[in-house]
Amino acid sequence: MTGTLIALSIIALTIKPYQIVLIVLTLLTIAAFIFLTIWGKKLEKKQNLAKAQMDAMAQTAQVFVIKKEKKKFKEAKLPAQVLEQVPKYMKNRKVSTATVKVGPKIVTMMVDDKVFEILPEKANCTIVVSGIYITELKAIRGQKTLPKPPEPKGAFNKMRAKLSGFVQSTNEENEKAKAEASKQHKATPTVHTKGSKKKK
Repeated sequence: MTGTLIALSIIALTIKPYQIVLIVLTLLTIAAFIFLTIWGKKLEKKQNLAKAQMDAMAQTAQVFVIKKEKKKFKEAKLPAQVLEQVPKYMKNRKVSTATVKVGPKIVTMMVDDKVFEILPEKANCTIVVSGIYITELKAIRGQKTLPKPPEPKGAFNKMRAKLSGFVQSTNEENEKAKAEASKQHKATPTVHTKGSKKKK
């Protein structure tokens, strides 16, 4: 025990202050990476669950988009039931919204950020909605193709967009692989051996 303490003392004396700082920073970086990895996986599970619930409620609708804007939760004219479910710390956060005409009614809906970028104003659109949330833009009347989303500005936003695209493509590939495996399993004929048949 005494020998170990002496050895540690010698090592501590030989290490320079800047090396200690580098070691501490390295350990903190590793700890932060592990935390972000665990937190990212939990967040991905929640997002997948929320997406599955939204997909189950999704339906196509024809609307006229009057205007779109980003407003704070408490300033957006959203239903009281929605505002009650929003945490207090998020009520001052801005959210993408669109005022649309559905039949004779004019309502305010929340919009997915990716859809918000390409959603036109003063136009008839075919959209996919889940409750009061616009999840997809299917078509714009008078246009054969949908507009492309603008390039993200800033290095951080570009990296975030790439990461989001990578995660989305990975999830899509996993879903396709599962679907193909399920089809192959169903298509594989069951082979019965002679021994498996019951004798009369």
